[in-house]
Amino acid sequence: MTNNQFNAIVSTELQTIPRGDLPQNLYRAVYEQARLNGLGFHPELAPTPDAAHQCALDLIRQRHPSFLPQRLQPPSPPEGGPPREP
Repeated sequence: MTNNQFNAIVSTELQTIPRGDLPQNLYRAVYEQARLNGLGFHPELAPTPDAAHQCALDLIRQRHPSFLPQRLQPPSPPEGGPPREP
């Protein structure tokens, strides 16, 4: 895959993580970088959204122990179209 394809995947996933207060925005930023790492050529994380989520959550909770991330449902696939990956 190319960098543009990696960025497109992560951009789609970030649509389910809204912006918010400082901890939420940090969560988005860490999730984005962790996910790109997992998709990259020499990953340190598993190439899954769950691995990026856990990495971001663990890091943010070091400073904000009670942090609960806001996450939205992924968009529904169009009528008659193929299902979208999360």
